[in-house]
Amino acid sequence: MFVLNEISVIDKHTVRFINNGDLQHLIEFEHFRQVSFPADGNKIFHCGQRLQIEVDFKSVPSKVVLFVDGEQQKNYVIGIPDKIRFFAFVQQAGSSFHITRSERLRQSSARIDADSVAWKWGENWKKN
Repeated sequence: MFVLNEISVIDKHTVRFINNGDLQHLIEFEHFRQVSFPADGNKIFHCGQRLQIEVDFKSVPSKVVLFVDGEQQKNYVIGIPDKIRFFAFVQQAGSSFHITRSERLRQSSARIDADSVAWKWGENWKKN
């Protein structure tokens, strides 16, 4: 997910959910390699699993919660911009993805509890 019309600085305005479970933000490049402070603790996911992204602009602050096969993940992002886009990166030959639905929910299905960890958009996340 990244800020609309900020393509030139995509890595500075990106949140990535990587298949090893890491949630990354403010990715920088040093000596031709990516550097970030990922929030770890989310479930590893593989080809064939179902990923869900729930964006809640009604909550204050706004938030994005991730799910793997219907299971809410520990880390989520708060304070996201009003205008966002989504993209998917498929690396493995023969892999694909498809969007099964997009809908407007009356209320969030996310349940934030004591184990949930909020990470603020626009801030440099430190290792947890």
